[in-house]
Amino acid sequence: MQTGPKRNITKIRSSYTVQHDRKQEVKRIRTKMLKRRLIMFAAFVLVVTVMMTVTFMTQSKAIGKKELEKENLEKKLALLQKEEVSLKEEITKLNDVDYIKKLARRDYFFSEEGEVIFQFSDDSPSY
Repeated sequence: MQTGPKRNITKIRSSYTVQHDRKQEVKRIRTKMLKRRLIMFAAFVLVVTVMMTVTFMTQSKAIGKKELEKENLEKKLALLQKEEVSLKEEITKLNDVDYIKKLARRDYFFSEEGEVIFQFSDDSPSY
């Protein structure tokens, strides 16, 4: 079984065919170079895209951490501001002589002239 008759065709080597073959070869080389350039450009775009994505993800994580840290510091700031107000009130009270006397009686059991202090426990009676 033969696939077909063998053809022995000789090519015409005229100036037109030589010129046409050269044009075909130049076109093939240009197409090959164009494909290479497009592949290189696509690779470059891919690398840049990956780098930008990685940078974006890293910065997103860093921003998330900073926001969490900011919230924690704002809570701490609020507590410290409340403590500051409380301490300023305490300073104001400590500048008052009557308040100092009250503290001395309560905490250190100081008494004025002729005064007797009785201390009662908060526990239930033992009788």
